[in-house]
Amino acid sequence: MAGFKAHFFTAAVVGGIGATSLLSAGMLDQNSLLLCFAAVVLGGILPDIDSDTSTVLTVSFTSFSIIFSFFIIMSQAEYLSTIELLLFWFGVFLLFKLVVFGLFTSLTVHRGIFHSIPAAFLSMFICSISLSRLYSLDNRTVWVVSGFLFIGFMIHLILDELNSLNIFNLGGVSKSFGTAIKFYSPNIAATGLLYLATATLYTLTPATDDLLTTITDPATWQQVEENFYPSNGWFTGIKFKIWQWWSFSN
Repeated sequence: MAGFKAHFFTAAVVGGIGATSLLSAGMLDQNSLLLCFAAVVLGGILPDIDSDTSTVLTVSFTSFSIIFSFFIIMSQAEYLSTIELLLFWFGVFLLFKLVVFGLFTSLTVHRGIFHSIPAAFLSMFICSISLSRLYSLDNRTVWVVSGFLFIGFMIHLILDELNSLNIFNLGGVSKSFGTAIKFYSPNIAATGLLYLATATLYTLTPATDDLLTTITDPATWQQVEENFYPSNGWFTGIKFKIWQWWSFSN
């Protein structure tokens, strides 16, 4: 499979390009941009949380715990003091790092059903439900952020599958080929439970009407395209100027 650095870097680059394009087109604000970036990176490492490799396991679990904990405390920022937020963050971090993931790893096998396309949908639905319950975000933004997590998850699966092809290795296709991108696992019970959980959580997700309207509107993609390249020369619209900084600092 591809290494942790490859998963992290690829998800960050693809997510950064996508989120910045939407920000430039006025479809995201700065706070939503950060959420999208965090979500795509989180999705990029999420499939390996069932790995038995100690390095991947430790880094993936720790990264997931930190990011998810910040998602939680950001929703409580206006209600708690700084020290309360720090204690709350630490408590949530320990809960997921030691309890949730400990239970998860004891019940899963690496490259099992969690390393699959339906698991990507399950993760996206959990993200959309969590964001809609914790934050006062509109449904479209919730689904955009959740979509970035889905994209990161799929990037991980695709990278693992491409790596198993051994394109630059004369040894031929690896035995792991076909185990990264799949719709089911040999464990029928685990597969059935995953599909049941995914279908159940889908009924709890926020409405997708606003998202579908935006996606199917040609003006949306025209706006993204128009803002992707500069129309009046490179960096001519930048507001920050060296001489302004120099005069301010002196």
